[in-house]
Amino acid sequence: MGDITYHLDNSNDRIYGINYCGAELQDDGSYLQGGNIHWYNALGFLHREDGPAFIGSDNTVCWCLEGHCHYTLYGWCIVLNKTDEEMMLLRLQYG
Repeated sequence: MGDITYHLDNSNDRIYGINYCGAELQDDGSYLQGGNIHWYNALGFLHREDGPAFIGSDNTVCWCLEGHCHYTLYGWCIVLNKTDEEMMLLRLQYG
């Protein structure tokens, strides 16, 4: 089973998947690869607005929007105008 290949777009520091070989598309639109779960937008950038765009097999999470993966949970919630209640639920769910 092949890995997902990532590419860094140096013009804007965005990360996107360019090879989904071996990744299994899930019913929720995510991709499962080697125990890691990834979500992408239509352009192939790591992106998710209802949770982390990457969840590792070791429970590592990455909060990404349009391929920008440097967000903390708090920063991601601010950009998306999440309520305090939504932020608390996400903190409880993902740590």
